[in-house]
Amino acid sequence: MSANTETKTRAQYLQMLGIVQYLPRELEGSQDANASERLGHDEHEGEVLAAVKQVSSQSAEITDKLRHNQPEVAVEEKVAQEKSAPIAVELSLALWQPADDVLICCAVDDDLPNQQQLSLLANIVKSMGQTISTLPQFELINWPPHRNMQGGEPEAREYLSTLIKARVESRSTKTLLLMGQSAGEWLLSPEQIASVEQGLVSVTENLTALLVPSLQDMLADQVFKRVAWEVISSYLAAQSKPQSL
Repeated sequence: MSANTETKTRAQYLQMLGIVQYLPRELEGSQDANASERLGHDEHEGEVLAAVKQVSSQSAEITDKLRHNQPEVAVEEKVAQEKSAPIAVELSLALWQPADDVLICCAVDDDLPNQQQLSLLANIVKSMGQTISTLPQFELINWPPHRNMQGGEPEAREYLSTLIKARVESRSTKTLLLMGQSAGEWLLSPEQIASVEQGLVSVTENLTALLVPSLQDMLADQVFKRVAWEVISSYLAAQSKPQSL
C-alpha cells in the first residue's frame, strides 16, 4: 500500500470514528482537488466501514463481559461449592478393656503407645482397684474404617458413638476413662462436655466418663499426673459411698 493510500485510509478511519481533522491552510486546496478521487473509491470505503463495525462489535462484547464480572461469579460459585463439601476426617483411637466394667480410650496421633506409656497406664488401672497382672493388648479403631467409606465429622462421630455404645452394653461397662482432650471431644457430645464437673460426667444412668490428661502429658509433666489422680480418686470416693435408702 502506497503512502498516499495509507494517508487516505487513516483519514477515512478518523472521519468514521467522528474525529475532527485539522489540516494546514495550504493543504485545503489539494484536499478539494482530490474530492472527486475520494468519492470514486466507494468499494474501498465499504471495506473500511466493515472493519470499523467489526472492531466496534468486538469492543462491545468485551465490555459486556467485563460488566457482568464473570471471573468473580466463577470464584463465588467455587467458594460456595467448597463450603458445602464435607471436610474429610481421619483419626485413630486406642481402646483397652482391662475388665468388663472399665473401658479406656485415648487418641493416637502418629506413634502407637510406647512401653513407658503402657507401664504408666497399667499403674493407673491398678490404682482404680483393678487387679491385673499385665495390661491387655489395645484395639486400634480407625476412621474411616476402610477406603471406600468416607465422611466428615458427623459421620465419624456417629461411627465412634455406635461402636463405643455397643462395647459398653455388651460388657456392662460402668467406667469410661478418656485420656487426652481429643478423646473427650470425639466421644462426648457438646452438651456432655459442658456438663463435666471435676473431670466427671454422667454419659448414661449406668456409665460415667472420666476425663484425664493424656499419657504423653503425664509423662512430660508431673502436674498432669496429679490432675489425673484427683479425678480418679474423686470418682472412687463417690463409688465407695453407701447408697441412700
